[in-house]
Amino acid sequence: MRDLAWVILAPPMLEVAPWPQRHPLAGSDWVQDPQRLADFLWQLDRDSRPLEDWLALATTRRLGRYYERLWQFAVQHAPGVEIIAANLPIRLGSQTLGELDMLLRDREGVHHVELAIKLYLGPQDGDGRDPASWLGPGCQDRLDR
Repeated sequence: MRDLAWVILAPPMLEVAPWPQRHPLAGSDWVQDPQRLADFLWQLDRDSRPLEDWLALATTRRLGRYYERLWQFAVQHAPGVEIIAANLPIRLGSQTLGELDMLLRDREGVHHVELAIKLYLGPQDGDGRDPASWLGPGCQDRLDR
C-alpha cells in the first residue's frame, strides 16, 4: 500500500519540463475531495488483499511494470476516471512500433499517459549531493548525464 501511496502522491521529479505534464488522476474526484483518496488508502492499509491480488496477476517482476500496475490499480479505483486501454501495442504489420502505457478518460477528455520510473543507487560514502555519484541501471547511467 505504501508503494501505491508513493506513486500517487510523490511530486514530479522535474519542476520544469520541456513538455506539458498532466497527473494521471488530475480529472479524478479525488482531486476535489482528497479525503476520499485518504479513505481509499486507509482501507487498503487495513486490508491490502485487493491490491495484492491485482499485483499477483503480473507476468513479470520488472520494476517498471510493477510501477505501471500500481498506476493501473489507482486509476481503476479513482472515481471519475476510466481506463480505456493499458499496455496497448502499436503495430505496423508484424512490426511493433511501441506501446501506449495507458489511455484514460475523465471529464476533461481522453488522455494518453506514459508511465516511467528510473531508480538510481546512491553513494555509500558522502552526503549524496554530487549527481555523478548516483548510478543508474547497469551502472551505465549517472544522475548528472
